[in-house]
Amino acid sequence: MKHVRKWRPVVERTIPWLGLAAVVLCARAIVSDWDRGKVARPVTTPATAAHAQRAVAARRATVKPIAPAPGDAAEPSSPVPAEPPAFVDLFPRQDWAPPPPPPPPVSNVPPPPTQPPPLPFSIGALWLDGKGAFYAVLNAQGREFPVCAACRKSGFYREGDVLLGTYRIEKLTSREVRFFYLPMKRRQQLSLGG
Repeated sequence: MKHVRKWRPVVERTIPWLGLAAVVLCARAIVSDWDRGKVARPVTTPATAAHAQRAVAARRATVKPIAPAPGDAAEPSSPVPAEPPAFVDLFPRQDWAPPPPPPPPVSNVPPPPTQPPPLPFSIGALWLDGKGAFYAVLNAQGREFPVCAACRKSGFYREGDVLLGTYRIEKLTSREVRFFYLPMKRRQQLSLGG
């Protein structure tokens, strides 16, 4: 028992080093054989090499060339080199980012204009009657529109009336006529120069 106790610490210290040395020697042997091309090559003896050559010759003898169809031009019988196998990427690049958002839909409708079109009216005539009532004649699209500020005469347009189906008269003074463009709900004014 004394003898075992004496060697036990030495053995416990050397076993890991012996295992490490065995692993290093095995790895070195594999790498050196690989570098010399010895790995994954079958061992051939003269008997097995001769057998392999006979098998290849027998296979070639059983393959018969295809005769050309009648009327086809005879091509010289030359071996066609085999095409190399297509490249297959076993580990293609992968992207884990989310896909980009889809593009916004394209509409064929043009965006509405931000400003109303210019007023189609021009001043045809201006006058004051003896009672101080103000009158104006506006021209637009080949038509005349008589307007008055505070008269009750028939045939005259007043505040609140709609001209050309889209312009409502909001206010009429001796200085300007204010219109409200109905499709866009915007105010416009025509200066009378007064």
